[in-house]
Amino acid sequence: MGTVLGLRKLAECKNPAGTKSEEDLRCLLQRAQDEDEVQTDAEEPADLPAHAVRRFPPAPGTGAPHVAPVPAAEGDRRNDLTADVLWPIDEFVGHLDSGRYEHVVAMLDFAGGQAPAIEAAAAIRECSSRGLTEATDTLLRKVASRPGDFVLAVVGHLMDAGNFPEARTLAQIRGGNQAA
Repeated sequence: MGTVLGLRKLAECKNPAGTKSEEDLRCLLQRAQDEDEVQTDAEEPADLPAHAVRRFPPAPGTGAPHVAPVPAAEGDRRNDLTADVLWPIDEFVGHLDSGRYEHVVAMLDFAGGQAPAIEAAAAIRECSSRGLTEATDTLLRKVASRPGDFVLAVVGHLMDAGNFPEARTLAQIRGGNQAA
C-alpha cells in the first residue's frame, strides 16, 4: 500500500496538471518502490520499544500527522480522530425524502462534476454507506467522466478510506469510458 501512496505523491509532484507518459509512470513506480525498500531496510534503534518508532503519515495537504505520534498507553486522546472530509449526507437525504429532487440533482452534479477529489470521494463514501445505490452509481459515473488524474486521485482517496469496492468500480467505469 505504501508503494501506491508513494507513487501517487510522486506523480502529483512531478506533473500536477498534465498527463504522464508510460515511461514517466514506470520511472515513478521504480522510485516509489526504491523508497519503500529504503524505509523497510532502515534499522530501528534497538533500545526503543516498537511503539516509539512508528512512522505517522502526514494528513493530506497539511504535513501534520493524522494522529499525534504519542503512544496510546501514554494517554493520547486524539487517536480516535479522523482527518476525513465530511459530505452533507443528512442534507442530501433530507432533500431526497422531501421530494426536492432539484436539490438532490444539484448536489450530485456538484460532488461528481465540480468538487475537489477528496470531496467527491467523501460523497461516494457517504452515499454508499447509507445504501443509496442510485446516488452512488450517479456519482461514480460523473467522476469517471472527469480527467484521468482527477479520477486517480478519487480512487486513491477511496482506497485510503478502505472503500475498495467503490474504488474498483470507479476504475472499471473509467476503463470502460476509455475503451469506447
